[in-house]
Amino acid sequence: SMEFEFNNLDRALPELAQLRKGINEPIHVDALVTKIATLIGYLPGQSPPEWQMRLAMAGLAAKYYPDARRQLIALGWKAERLDAMSPVQVVLLDQFDQYDRCRDEMVKWLSLPPWQGAEGLRRVANEMLTIKTQTANPFIGMLAPSVSKVYEARVRLEWTVASLRCGEALRLYAAAHDGKAPDKFTDITAVPLPINPFTGKGFESFYKAKDGRGELHVTPGNLS
Repeated sequence: SMEFEFNNLDRALPELAQLRKGINEPIHVDALVTKIATLIGYLPGQSPPEWQMRLAMAGLAAKYYPDARRQLIALGWKAERLDAMSPVQVVLLDQFDQYDRCRDEMVKWLSLPPWQGAEGLRRVANEMLTIKTQTANPFIGMLAPSVSKVYEARVRLEWTVASLRCGEALRLYAAAHDGKAPDKFTDITAVPLPINPFTGKGFESFYKAKDGRGELHVTPGNLS
């Protein structure tokens, strides 16, 4: 579902396929820039005057073209091929390459259990913040906030379900042992005990037996 969400940009901008192939048709690049401006909210619901768009494109190219060209060459693009493109196309190629690489990194870490992937996701989020600050890449900002919120909501749900399972496991143990609580949480063997989605370990540390009573103190979970 996350991967589908990440591909929204390509679905909204089918022209990206041509851009990534290095097809240099200025008229198509201009149209793509106009659609991008509308998509990211700078020009909601309307196309800018032609002079305004040309001025914006010239400013974008002047500021970011040298670094974008250098980055793409480092990634394997041939200098002659880049020189045949417009400066704006080179800048867009670089920005979408950054987007693609960050997206792939996030998908990689999202495929792991939370206790293994959370730190990696944090690193990617920090890297994206650096890229956005250094290059003013507007597409990078489309990734992190929504993905982080959905990811954390999913883990919180897993935590809640695991917490409820802990309580029910204790009730089941007591029902089978004349109302007595287990000395240790791991003494419960009638059902599989849940895993803490934030640590990958069990909930033993949240349980204690005292004066014949079993107490389970499950605090709200978080990824920090």
